[in-house]
Amino acid sequence: MAEVHTIMGAKSKSLGHASWDAKIAALEDLFRTLPVQPPSKVDAIPYSFLIPGIGRQLMLMSPVSRRTQIPGKKAVKALAQKTGRIVELLDGLSQPVIEALNFRQSALGKLKTDLRILHAAAKEADVAGVNFRDGAPQKSQARKIAIVVATHYFGLTGKKPTLSRNKDGAYGQFFDLLKAVYEILGVNASTESQANGLIKDWPSIAAESGITDYRIK
Repeated sequence: MAEVHTIMGAKSKSLGHASWDAKIAALEDLFRTLPVQPPSKVDAIPYSFLIPGIGRQLMLMSPVSRRTQIPGKKAVKALAQKTGRIVELLDGLSQPVIEALNFRQSALGKLKTDLRILHAAAKEADVAGVNFRDGAPQKSQARKIAIVVATHYFGLTGKKPTLSRNKDGAYGQFFDLLKAVYEILGVNASTESQANGLIKDWPSIAAESGITDYRIK
């Protein structure tokens, strides 16, 4: 897995601006590199059949970057300005334009009313003293992603999540997998810290997930 992570690590770091589908494919490739345990029963469906859905599941959990969010006070001001401008544009539409839009008069009237209400609310919003700073979405989401990765890791390999350390730092099959997933999803969190917390809580996490044989090595 170390060799695989070296390859996938370089690839995952280059996926920052890749398409949704490309990232899903990269995530699926990560889980396909794991040594898969055979089904416990002859007629059981192999866990590997779930791999095509794992990539999409993790992509849907991607944390929203703070850089894409407009600061609170700036957002309120921009909302007031833009809704006001839209109302002005709608009020200035000629009848031929309205007919060309094929928009019902009643619906257009309701839209303008709602926009006026929103404009007034944004314009009069009292933002003084409001704490617009977000909590820690990255850290909480990193934990949730780690739990999903660990659950699928166990389902595929039959091994509980672990990590090892040497003079160069943490390493291991699960650690490398989680690190690569974080890189693809753009998670800004310490892989080692998240892995340590998850490993410590694994018995309770496994129990909540319905995993009864979590002690399998």
